[in-house]
Amino acid sequence: YEYSTDGTNFQVNNTFTNLIADTYTITIRDDMGCTRSYNVAVDQPSEISVNHTENKPTCPESVNGSIGLTVSGGTGAKTYFWTGSGIVVPSVKDQSGLGTGSYSVRVTDENSCYIDYPIILESANPTPTPTLDSDATNSTICAGDIITFTAGSGGEYVFYLNGSEIQARSTDNTLVASSLSNQDEVSVIAYSTAGCMAESLPIVVTVNPVPTVTAPADFSVCEGGLVTLSGTGNADVFTWDNGVNDGVSFTPTETLTYTVTGEITATGCTATDEVVVEINPQTSPGTLSGGDNICEGSTSGVLTLTGYTGSVIRWEKSVDPFDTWTEIAHTQDTYTSNPLSETTRFRAVVQNGVCDAMESNYTEVEVTPTPVAGNIDGNNLVCAGSSPTLTLIGYNGTIVRWEYSANGTIWESNEDSDPTFYAPVINQITQYRVE
Repeated sequence: YEYSTDGTNFQVNNTFTNLIADTYTITIRDDMGCTRSYNVAVDQPSEISVNHTENKPTCPESVNGSIGLTVSGGTGAKTYFWTGSGIVVPSVKDQSGLGTGSYSVRVTDENSCYIDYPIILESANPTPTPTLDSDATNSTICAGDIITFTAGSGGEYVFYLNGSEIQARSTDNTLVASSLSNQDEVSVIAYSTAGCMAESLPIVVTVNPVPTVTAPADFSVCEGGLVTLSGTGNADVFTWDNGVNDGVSFTPTETLTYTVTGEITATGCTATDEVVVEINPQTSPGTLSGGDNICEGSTSGVLTLTGYTGSVIRWEKSVDPFDTWTEIAHTQDTYTSNPLSETTRFRAVVQNGVCDAMESNYTEVEVTPTPVAGNIDGNNLVCAGSSPTLTLIGYNGTIVRWEYSANGTIWESNEDSDPTFYAPVINQITQYRVE
């Protein structure tokens, strides 16, 4: 026998394969050419059908999405094979812990019939697109300058410096920095109200060095004196306040603080330093008073300096012939000497700040030597009724009076100051003395 499904093409095999579901007319033919036909219906199971439900990930970076399948059709139990990022167990029908992306599942029945079912899982909320700007032109500053960064397109922000958190998550969208180094990178992660996050492109900060600037040390100048202020360091230009030109002499009129600013012209970076210039009024030596005539061995008494400007830096003294002065280590405006043995002149030396020292007027203390009584010379034996002549010799000082006495108790005075004394007529032994 021969067999055919279309009445034209016959085969000796009575089995037909690779048929689709349909109604077929089977024709059987024998060796005599006789045929007989009958209809055969070939059925198939219903097609596998797949639908799904999904929970979208909260944010594009979230992994909290899930997919649940509803499968119908096919024959018998089904098997599953998932592909896609984040799939841990591919054979599980329903998947969870998924992020955004493309997924596919192959569902296969007991007849090995299968269907490939693709799914694109999108986030429930979009990724924010953070912006980040600075208030410095081209994000270029000088060392120590304050720079402010401002972020946008988020609800909350976290700022980072060179990859490390520098300002914690908050609604504050600004970062104020003052100690950045050259080529530091500042970035921000922005969070949307749904909690989705994204990081901005970093801002690379150029930090130019400031110059070294040094003003002179604080100093004093005498009133009316010239001053020259010059800044030093590696700056290109030095400028001063209070109308001063660098390196140009001027005459200050009051004590002031002067500030010098040094600038690197290529970057505009500056640094400052300052100096205090104190004005000292001109020295005034004042007036020295005191100083009387004293006896040898006495002190000068109190000598007083008044009306001076400055400080007493020493006293000085001079003796005859008064052409040289000897310093006295004394800095008060009153002075009492040690006991003196000869006439001495004294003066004070005054100096105000850096102004020249000046000497006061001098006062002279005249020293009278200690008197020496000497000896009375003359004829100590005369006739009664005579008038003896006596002479004081070997004395030092001034004769005040002569005195004489007949009994050594009661003395009579003669105001004669001459060293030769012509005594009155005597008639008895008489004693004489000189003061």
